[in-house]
Amino acid sequence: MSRRKEYRLGVLSPTRIAAWHRMFTHLEQAADHRGSVAHISQTAVIDGVNIGHWVMTQRTQRTQRTQHRQGRLTPDRAHALQALPGWDWALHTAHQQPGSTANLPPASDS
Repeated sequence: MSRRKEYRLGVLSPTRIAAWHRMFTHLEQAADHRGSVAHISQTAVIDGVNIGHWVMTQRTQRTQRTQHRQGRLTPDRAHALQALPGWDWALHTAHQQPGSTANLPPASDS
């Protein structure tokens, strides 16, 4: 089966699986450091990783309809994301306004 057909049918290669887990680990670290993932903007870069774009992609993949599937985000991945503090599936409430220069709010001193 071609890679294109595998992707269309939702078959994930070991490389893609490892990449997803690597990005999720970065997001977990951001949640641990900041207490929440709610303020990660679309342009957020953490430790050189464009985590904001990845977060936006996860939200889009959950609802993206294709000819073959309801959405491309697997249920176990959706549950893992939902377990993060501050996670929100809505793009308009979870992201800062376009053009914002702040990627993350300052850490609270409480």
